[in-house]
Amino acid sequence: MIQPQWKSIWTALVYFCHNCGEIIFDGLLTGHLKRRGANVKVVVRGAPIIKDATLEDALFAGIDQHCTNILPNTKGIAELGYYLPYLPDALHETLQSGTLIISKGMANYESFSEFPIPSPVAYLMLVKCQPVADALGVPKSSRIALLRTE
Repeated sequence: MIQPQWKSIWTALVYFCHNCGEIIFDGLLTGHLKRRGANVKVVVRGAPIIKDATLEDALFAGIDQHCTNILPNTKGIAELGYYLPYLPDALHETLQSGTLIISKGMANYESFSEFPIPSPVAYLMLVKCQPVADALGVPKSSRIALLRTE
């Protein structure tokens, strides 16, 4: 059961998927979050790029059964991460009302770290390059979970 002091952070989760190889895990996790009382909105790539998760992948994994909405990160173009000028209006509004962003993957970390964020971000990623490792103070190839509140 969710502890009372944590209930407010679960009210509006925005979950940024990473790659299609993890989409089944994303479905399991978003299902778990929903069963715990979270209102989860899932974000996927607006167009295919490298191996990142798209709407087609999310639907294949059944994520639509575990979330309030699935939103693209762009208006139909291929873009890694989160880039303010390309955000669809629905995603911008979702981010403004979200209570916690769960951001998977280093591309999402790199883009979120470049812009002000409206709510705390929980990063889940593998640190793939030395500049990011140095910025975080961890060895390259570290798997990390990091909460950024400012």
